[in-house]
Amino acid sequence: MTALTENMFAIFDQSEFSFKKIKETHSPEEVADLKEKFKAVWQVWKKVNQTVASQLPTGEFAKVHVESWTNGWNLRDHYWASYRLASLADYNPCIGVMLDKKQLQ
Repeated sequence: MTALTENMFAIFDQSEFSFKKIKETHSPEEVADLKEKFKAVWQVWKKVNQTVASQLPTGEFAKVHVESWTNGWNLRDHYWASYRLASLADYNPCIGVMLDKKQLQ
């Protein structure tokens, strides 16, 4: 079973999330390693949310949306997933789940 662990919160314990600024102070190997670490934690985050979504009542909820681990320019300073009722799939109201450096909410 895939599970969130306490050490996953540490991925967000850094001062910079901008790739441009990270590249100014880290070697290409360190940047690649950091990306892999962020992506690995995100893969667990995604799997946990997909597992939760698969256990919800069939037809009640739309497909869970798991925000990417990067926006292309920056690493995320949190991971986010949203659950919407199927009848409100195209609207803003949702149940949001977030993992950041301090908590899971």
